[in-house]
Amino acid sequence: MSGVQNYPNASTESLKAQYVGRRLQDIDGPAAIIDIAAARQNCQVMLDAAEELGVIFRSHVKTHKTTELTRFQVGEKADTVRLVVSTLAEAEQLRPYLEDCKGNGRSIDVIYGLPVQPSNFVRLATLGRDLGELSITVLVDSLHILPFLSRYRELTGNSLGVFFKLDTGYNRAGLTPDSPQFKELLGAIHKVETEMPETIYFRGFYSHMGRSYGSDTTSEALDYLALEIERSHPHDYICAELDRP
Repeated sequence: MSGVQNYPNASTESLKAQYVGRRLQDIDGPAAIIDIAAARQNCQVMLDAAEELGVIFRSHVKTHKTTELTRFQVGEKADTVRLVVSTLAEAEQLRPYLEDCKGNGRSIDVIYGLPVQPSNFVRLATLGRDLGELSITVLVDSLHILPFLSRYRELTGNSLGVFFKLDTGYNRAGLTPDSPQFKELLGAIHKVETEMPETIYFRGFYSHMGRSYGSDTTSEALDYLALEIERSHPHDYICAELDRP
């Protein structure tokens, strides 16, 4: 069952009826007032910068949780719609929009941005069944979840994308490359992918340096970025461990 039914949102029509035509000083607080023109421009600047740099940009929706701003974040081109969500309800809220994108020929690539738990798979499968092959990717940082990954395949007939969640200094989730658990989990993921390749697709390593939110300057933010990149690159160890080129 979709979580949207458990946490209903007001319809666009009812919100317009409630707020359109009112003065800002008459709106009950606290309230977030968004300048649509500025939001659209900022999102386009980000998309243009990513294209110029030749990097893939993935939008996070956890702050605004709206279809309208998601449209701005992913743009109107025919490329893949890449999102990361912090709750399943966020993804479920966006499902009609994502289905429209798929109908218009765009591939869907949604990452559930917390280490996945066994209870998540029914709702993830409800999303992934209609959004298509490799539309859903999860984060893994524990051996205990591996036996449950096949549940997604059973429910959808699709493969599940998997990222290994790294801890690069935030100390909230993930594993450090020098930990004993890292070696054990990496080998186990490789075994699942090798023995049951239709079940999962290992996409690589995922890091989130949440401490960067506290940056006060561009220089400080870049220092956090450099640190995250340094700690997210256990390439030599990985190749040796998995015997890959």
